[in-house]
Amino acid sequence: MRPDARNSVISLILCVSLLAASGCGGAPDVNAETLAPATTTPAAEQPAAGTTTAFSTTTTAATAPETQQDSSVLPFRRGVWLDRSGLYFNHGRESTGLYWIFDRRVAGNGGSVIGVDTGIRHSFAAENSGDNVILDLGMGDLVTVKFTVIDENNVDVTFIGDGSTERLTFVTDDADDFTFICDEELVILAKKYYAAKHDGHVPTKAEASAEDDRRVLIQLYDDDSYSLNATSAWYFIDRFTGKGEDIDGRSIDLTDVADDGSGLKTGIWWLRDKDYGGEIWVIQDNKAGYGKELINGIGFDFTYVLDGNSGVFHYNGATRVGDESFVLSDDGSEITFAEPDNERKLVWCGEKSDGFGVYDNASLVELANEYYAAAHGGQYPAKADWSIEDDDRVLIQLYDKNDTVTERYFIDRFTAKGVDGNGNEVFLAKTEETAENTAADENNTYGG
Repeated sequence: MRPDARNSVISLILCVSLLAASGCGGAPDVNAETLAPATTTPAAEQPAAGTTTAFSTTTTAATAPETQQDSSVLPFRRGVWLDRSGLYFNHGRESTGLYWIFDRRVAGNGGSVIGVDTGIRHSFAAENSGDNVILDLGMGDLVTVKFTVIDENNVDVTFIGDGSTERLTFVTDDADDFTFICDEELVILAKKYYAAKHDGHVPTKAEASAEDDRRVLIQLYDDDSYSLNATSAWYFIDRFTGKGEDIDGRSIDLTDVADDGSGLKTGIWWLRDKDYGGEIWVIQDNKAGYGKELINGIGFDFTYVLDGNSGVFHYNGATRVGDESFVLSDDGSEITFAEPDNERKLVWCGEKSDGFGVYDNASLVELANEYYAAAHGGQYPAKADWSIEDDDRVLIQLYDKNDTVTERYFIDRFTAKGVDGNGNEVFLAKTEETAENTAADENNTYGG
């Protein structure tokens, strides 16, 4: 296998497992006895254990015994670490930060990063690469980092791509059951709580700002002037319990409001678009998620608000920013974007996504090159291009140095299977590598 094709090939398949809960939203199951032992943060201020689990890429190894403490990749203890900056994964946008979760129940040194303000979660598998570590976030997204241990409670993570460094501070070793309520969810809860106490009146606007690593100030407004006179309420809330007090010191519990059920179906959604190439969306149960454009593999993050059958997606990333309105079908299985003359539609594919895979067009071209070379003594095509046959099928054409088509593959983007120009069955994701390439690669395998 050619070195320049390795990263593309090992990260082609999107396989996302969605489990029962998320790291943001809902009322955590709080028990003071589950708090971690004292570290640099007093034990009384540690986050309580909850009931959250994560979704993870299938590049992560099978579940390991809970007592396993494999340190072959991570030079520090597993648990929850707080990155107060989070600039890299938030695309340079100022934020409350990220929690890095290194779960003891995940073998292969896997884990996830969760936005403290958005609740968006990206799970990863981790593999050694010399002095560095490669984090495979799924959806073709590989991030190379270097971990430097400062002391037992502080670790620096350097992102090799741009050279930036962020400090991780230890929070708790109870990563298995760690949960919290993100800023955006706290704002939603605060509005619902206020409305329940004021005859259904919902403030026009609400903002959350971190007081410290645990406490969040939520300011609610009756109009958009943002003046002190327009403020209708101030809530000081613990992000791990949803409880706190108002400006007058009265105890409040934002989670003590009936759930209105205003959520989209979680799991995989597919935006079918033959000309554009389509998109795959992953919607989490914390009203957040992420997507991938199939034409080029570019990803984006989002959160959403749903009121009845109408809602708004809020995009948070570098490639997609702003709000987009949508309408949900009565059965909850289709999302139609509400802009005039916009026929884009998301269709729900299923809640449980084990075994679900999809290839973007660029990845299919890379696989086609590898497949062709494996069948022709290691000789790669001079060039290759693609075109979309229909929603499911992509045509890949391979050329020699004279721009003559030497092979055509008609491939299903969800299976990487299809036929060649002669009608013979092909499976691009399973190539017969030459003995020479196999020997060269056997000491440099990242998995996937």
